[in-house]
Amino acid sequence: MSLLELDGLTVRYGGVTAVDNVGFTIEPGTLVGLIGPNGAGKTTLIDAVTGMVKCGGDIRLDGQSVTDWPAHRRSRAGIIRTFQSLELFMELTVRENLQTYARPHAGGPSGDPVGYALERLDVAWAADTYPSELSHGTARLVSVARALAAGPRLLLLDEPAAGLDAQESQALGAKLRNLVDTGVTTILLVDHDVDLIMNVCDDIQVLDFGKRIASGPPSAVRENPEVARAYLGTDTSAEPVSGGTGGAA
Repeated sequence: MSLLELDGLTVRYGGVTAVDNVGFTIEPGTLVGLIGPNGAGKTTLIDAVTGMVKCGGDIRLDGQSVTDWPAHRRSRAGIIRTFQSLELFMELTVRENLQTYARPHAGGPSGDPVGYALERLDVAWAADTYPSELSHGTARLVSVARALAAGPRLLLLDEPAAGLDAQESQALGAKLRNLVDTGVTTILLVDHDVDLIMNVCDDIQVLDFGKRIASGPPSAVRENPEVARAYLGTDTSAEPVSGGTGGAA
């Protein structure tokens, strides 16, 4: 059984359709990428899955519809997200930031969800520092660690590589891949760093103007002419998809 199933997911804001009849599944133990140009509906899709906006269609977790569940109930069921902005509490230490999300079952073998999450993201050394004292790259890792402390079954990451250089992005990708490969969680990764997506994901979903225009393994998506058109503004299939694009999702 799929961990997450989206069936006809639709989000409208007045006369604007931000997500248009999107459907796909996420299998347990996979890392799925969600890409698309600015305004494609990627963040709105995460908002819908986590219950932060109303939607049409159906969202199923382990085969059970959660479409009518409030956001807090979905979170308790293991659907956890991060945000494009860090959303860290600047007046709290890193450890205290994680404690705001921590749940006992997320502690791994140690039984300590905060310590476990900090170790998994290699930021335990920063536990007693404040977010303002951290580099942007480290703060991004702390944001992911905080979500991990909640014990997600499905972790939805919204632009975790934003502002990172190539080396930092590569290191982040390795950590995310390790979380999936070691059975810690399943991940839906939204990012404009297409190289990151192509290098770490098992499967990729592509949105454009709210519609799903392509899906499949990285090799197939990279060669898809519709994906090239959406990113490059051209109808040719001769140019491969590479690199990243900036801006809001």
